Amino acid sequence: MDFAIEPAVHHIIYDIKTIAKLIDDLESKRVKVIFDPVNLMTQELAMDQRRFFETFFETFETRINMVHVKDFTYFGQEKQVLTSGQGELDYGYLHQMIKQSHQSMDVMLEGVSPELMLSAIGNMKQLDF
Repeated sequence: MDFAIEPAVHHIIYDIKTIAKLIDDLESKRVKVIFDPVNLMTQELAMDQRRFFETFFETFETRINMVHVKDFTYFGQEKQVLTSGQGELDYGYLHQMIKQSHQSMDVMLEGVSPELMLSAIGNMKQLDF
């Protein structure tokens, strides 16, 4: 059985470094990672999303078993989580990283309200997810 970790900015496992340390400490190939870029997104990372995605995939590519997709924007210092396609996430580059990966991973829409479901699905189809 695999065990998956989903890190987030305000949790104990909150960035690439803490995920890597936990995986190293656990010493198990069964530990996987759920990549939710919005959960890890800070204002600093938002400015250079491509490098953030590249670093994450380089570090954890063989361990990523799922990608959660939603969106975000910042209002001042506060991050607002949005439905996929409604914010600032670089979906085109994220999609490229997933397609280039040799790892099989599922992609899951997350945090979609019923009234925006068709729009979110349309956005994912448009990007060929």
